[in-house]
Amino acid sequence: MMNNKFVKGIIYGALIGGVITLFDKEVRQQALSEGKQKARQIKGVILNPRETIDEIQGKFDQVRNSIQQFNRDIQFLTEKASEIKELSLQTVKTFTDEQESKEYEKANSNNENQ
Repeated sequence: MMNNKFVKGIIYGALIGGVITLFDKEVRQQALSEGKQKARQIKGVILNPRETIDEIQGKFDQVRNSIQQFNRDIQFLTEKASEIKELSLQTVKTFTDEQESKEYEKANSNNENQ
């Protein structure tokens, strides 16, 4: 029972607040302007449903294309990251091999001098 009164109170409060704000000329003009604009939009949808469907389909296609491009970009970046990782491993191996080779030559040089 109290819940029902609460909801009614909220609705009445909103209605009273809306009516009070309409006393302001600017708010009234803005509400009227926006109402007319929305009415034109609704009328356009009713009179030209195919245009609306085509427009929605176009936006859907744009979003789908953007997602596909994003996926291609992610795949490209993943491949490049993998290549960089492989090159880094090869560089480390080459550096390590070079270090070992220098140490081996140095050790052999020391053995020959003794």
